Amino acid sequence: MSMAMEDASTRRVSAFMRRRVTTNPGSMTNFSRSRPSLACWLLSLCLLLFRPSGSNAEAPPAGRPAKDESVRITAEATYIDHAPSLDGTLDDQLWQSAKVITDFRQREPNEGEPATEKTEVRVLYTRHAVYFGIHCYDSVPSRIIATELRRDVSQDLDDHFEILIDSNHNRRSAYVFEVNPLGTQNDGLIVEGQGDTNGGDFDRGWDGVWTSEARITSDGWTATIEIPLTSLNFTKSSDVIWGLNFKRFIRRKNEEDLWSAYRRTFGITKVSEAGDLRGIKDIGSGRLFIVKPYGLARYDKQAGQAPFFPLMGGVDVKYGVTLKPRLESDGKHGFCRCRSRSAAVQSHTVQSLHSGEAPVFPRKCEHLQL
Repeated sequence: MSMAMEDASTRRVSAFMRRRVTTNPGSMTNFSRSRPSLACWLLSLCLLLFRPSGSNAEAPPAGRPAKDESVRITAEATYIDHAPSLDGTLDDQLWQSAKVITDFRQREPNEGEPATEKTEVRVLYTRHAVYFGIHCYDSVPSRIIATELRRDVSQDLDDHFEILIDSNHNRRSAYVFEVNPLGTQNDGLIVEGQGDTNGGDFDRGWDGVWTSEARITSDGWTATIEIPLTSLNFTKSSDVIWGLNFKRFIRRKNEEDLWSAYRRTFGITKVSEAGDLRGIKDIGSGRLFIVKPYGLARYDKQAGQAPFFPLMGGVDVKYGVTLKPRLESDGKHGFCRCRSRSAAVQSHTVQSLHSGEAPVFPRKCEHLQL
């Protein structure tokens, strides 16, 4: 029965083709010419439908490795014998010896697209500090926005540049150093996926010791940054690997460019998605240790008493006890105070007085909460 139906169908098709040839003698020629294009179309359709599912995955951007937990983008620091010039320009020849980091991509507004303005970063180091030379090119430098001069204040209304350093390489917490085209500093701590309670990228409760200078130039703006190793509080001094990331913000475009973690779901607060900084070898310990002796004198004008010298003396000591907590103590005649500070968790205000004498200028005292 089925064979009879097939024969009938074949006869109908043949009759149809004969009618076509009869009514239009050139139609068979046209049909023959169309067969190669029809075959190519069918072949493309088959390849599209039956290609392996893995090929449907999004290809990584040019110049970047495929996404893999074991593969990260890497920068390399260059060793120098002495500090470069830190005047906000990159004119010092030492900066030219560093390898240049340039591959920035947009997180906003066009996720994954190349940055609209070129950015270059150079990393140098000595046994006691790490240095960053930053060149933020701008096609219209007259429209660079830089107004904030106060330290530790949000720079979201300015062009600015952020450096993230995970000095313990734990992929969980990191230090952030931010600077705008006026050289104004802002710094703080990041814990994976958390920002500031006020909506910023990081917690500004931490204040580090570092220096920065910046200049607006004819092709953008430049900045030089020095971060002492003691500000990063780490102990490993050979074959050091840090987590590293950079973020540039162009205010007039509302454009956010990152070196790593540029996906919209990540950002600078995603410490686990940061790249790596390698090449740091044989450096001094990053363990914090600062000793500051001081003396105080007093003169009572109303009583007419002669000034006592010294009336009071003491010493301030700061020491990184472990990789995270930091112990700070102040000692002076009749008064003693001790505090510890964490580099990764929010601390609470606690003050302990050991005599009836209180400090003339009390400072916030913090205690690590475990």
